[in-house]
Amino acid sequence: VLMRLSTVDQVVALTVHDDGVCRCHEAEHNEIDDMEAYASLVGGRLCFHQQAEQGNTVALWLPCHNNGSSAGICLSETDFG
Repeated sequence: VLMRLSTVDQVVALTVHDDGVCRCHEAEHNEIDDMEAYASLVGGRLCFHQQAEQGNTVALWLPCHNNGSSAGICLSETDFG
């Protein structure tokens, strides 16, 4: 699993990519649909993309408003993996 957290134009972006093992979008209760709804409630967006041989990618964009506080979630680009 590869995760990347970055900020661009007052948006926090979290991208997660796996090797195709996740099948959460095929379940009877689709958790991807729930996450899309939750993201839209706070002005964000969630996208899910599946590639047959190359794995799954989930991207979550959330608004980031800089209020001058050093305790915000606005970070520079970071990779986890």
